[in-house]
Amino acid sequence: MKATLSNTDPASSSPQGSAPEPGPPPLSPDEVVKLAFLVASRRVDAHSARDIAQETWLKTSAQAEREPGWTVARARAWVRTVAANAALDLLRRERPAPLADEGAHPPDARPDPAEAAELAELGARDRAQARALLAKLSRPDRELLAGRVLEGRSYAELAEQFGLRPSSLRARFARLRASLQKGDL
Repeated sequence: MKATLSNTDPASSSPQGSAPEPGPPPLSPDEVVKLAFLVASRRVDAHSARDIAQETWLKTSAQAEREPGWTVARARAWVRTVAANAALDLLRRERPAPLADEGAHPPDARPDPAEAAELAELGARDRAQARALLAKLSRPDRELLAGRVLEGRSYAELAEQFGLRPSSLRARFARLRASLQKGDL
């Protein structure tokens, strides 16, 4: 008994206890290739889309043998999914490798001692400037800055500590940040 293309449950047309016999896929090879090409060509070039369409037909034939009783709608959905995933996989494989940071050193290379000394000097100078700026701030402003930036606390948490509304603290923090950026302190 050959499996026929129908939208009914294949188990209801076969004798009890026996699985339906494998049959041809519910879509013709031309339908599968056209549908797969259409889906893949949205993401990749035409040459790659043709390759994906051929691979999709092979996968569809194998799947139809493993899973008899496909409906046309289910087969079309399966073809669309397989073609789209193949196109995305191709794009992922062709994606260029991420560029390394220009200032980063390879793990086995040792940094230049002069460069390391210069970075340490800049770091010490930045820390000294930060300490001088923080000394100019009032205690509540320092606590707000430390709580928000260093501890990562939310405005709601800080509002409870300061006894203010979160919107007031948000505005106060914005003014504080702007004055620090301008150097108005």
